[in-house]
Amino acid sequence: MRTLKQFWIEILALILLVLGILFLTDKGRLVEGIGNLSIRIFRNISVALEIFFTFFKNVLSHPSNILGLTLIVAALVLVNIRIRESFFKSPTYSSRQCPVCDEKIQRSDQKVLDHLVGLFTPLMRYECSNYKCGWKGRRATARRG
Repeated sequence: MRTLKQFWIEILALILLVLGILFLTDKGRLVEGIGNLSIRIFRNISVALEIFFTFFKNVLSHPSNILGLTLIVAALVLVNIRIRESFFKSPTYSSRQCPVCDEKIQRSDQKVLDHLVGLFTPLMRYECSNYKCGWKGRRATARRG
């Protein structure tokens, strides 16, 4: 029971993601195909590229596409919330001391990847103030206003 309370966001996100994919690929035959679900998922992988390229063309023609996309976006938002929350609670990502030598750390220049990661999680690049140590890494920070 504790596991369910601790990981309910991940479980809900996984359920929403699977349901979203099923609604996108199944076109209303969800109930009839529960028994052969794994076979159909692997078969649908072969048409995933076709769905990707034609999705925006016919997204409004199938209500199940809109529902599936909504569920997938909801799952991704929940996962993002959980990741951000774990960064702020984790001493590994929120500590302001070097994990190698326990000296203070200071902000350093962001790389391109850091900017991309920063779109989804509040991480900034830091480095140890002790030049002999040389540690560099990311830490959670409050979102810039």
